[in-house]
This record gives sequence, structure tokens and C-alpha cells, in this order.
Amino acid sequence: MDRIIGGKEMIAKIIMKCVQLIFKPVVAGKITGTELKKLFTTKNIFISDKAYTLARHEDIEKFLKLNIFKLRQYVPEKYDCDNYAFSLMGMFTNLMSGYAIGIVWVKTPKGGHALNFFVDGSNEVWYIEPQSNKIFKNKTYKPFLVVM
Repeated sequence: MDRIIGGKEMIAKIIMKCVQLIFKPVVAGKITGTELKKLFTTKNIFISDKAYTLARHEDIEKFLKLNIFKLRQYVPEKYDCDNYAFSLMGMFTNLMSGYAIGIVWVKTPKGGHALNFFVDGSNEVWYIEPQSNKIFKNKTYKPFLVVM
């Protein structure tokens, strides 16, 4: 059994190395944690680093083509919006560590919802629906928790 597990780990490492060689995002700028906080209306914001790299919109679109988690079946209370957002954030952490990318919980007419977001080189916040890879500007949702 150990050989099988070790083999799976080796395959995962090889796949990750290949993806890292193919996907090379361009730095679109830098932003401090203090500047990031000013981009959100909520006071419930946790920013873990002092500074972040800003992403180009086209690199995020390219990255999202690698998002295999959007193919997972939605299961209420087991694999729902927060699980999709955490899974996508895990991919971002592996391939775009240090970028201004995170998870945001918003209030919608139907209740709370978890999404991902990124900040581009113009300091614009873009939301990502991790269940569909849709990127959009937030004009209706009210963020109540931001985690980076």
C-alpha cells in the first residue's frame, strides 16, 4: 500500500511541476495589506501578509481553466459554496502564492455565499464564482467577511 501512496504523491508532484512550468503569471503591481483593507467596505477582514502581488485579469482567466474543482458535484452542507471557494483558494495558494487573492463571504438575497476574489493591477477587486469560474465586478453583494 505504501508504494501506491508514494506513487500517487510522485504523480501529484510531477503534475504540479508541469503546471508551474506552463503557468507563469505576470506581476501587475504590488499592494500593502493596509491598502487592501481600504478596498472593502467590511471591517471583518483578515489579511495575513504585509504586502501582496497584483494579478493580471488574463492570468486569472488562464488559471481558472485549470480549476478542476468546479466539476465537483454540489452537495448541500457537505460540498457547497465555501468548499468550492476553499478548494480554489488551495489551487491559487500553490500556483499564485503571494498574490492578492482570497475568499469573501457576501450577503445575497438568498443568504450568505462564499466566493473568491482577486485584485488586479488597477487595484480593482474582481469576484470569482468558483462553481462556474465566472469573473465579475461586485455591484450587488455586500461583503461581510474577507480572508486572505
